[in-house]
Amino acid sequence: MPIVCLAVVGPQNNPIFFRTFSPDPEKDLKLQFIVHCSLDAIEERVALKRAPIGDAFLGLLYPTEDYRVYG
Repeated sequence: MPIVCLAVVGPQNNPIFFRTFSPDPEKDLKLQFIVHCSLDAIEERVALKRAPIGDAFLGLLYPTEDYRVYG
């Protein structure tokens, strides 16, 4: 499956960089919504301390019908 969106997240769990690779510009808003939902998943994992300290890969964050979001 190709990459359709890339987001870089800052230390306060805010998106610093957002870029879509979709040829359909109407999907940008949907992808931004999915990124923000994924930020909630990151906050939850940090709060529950399920993310190993020092490990940058969080795994699957937010699966949707069309996309899978990894962090």
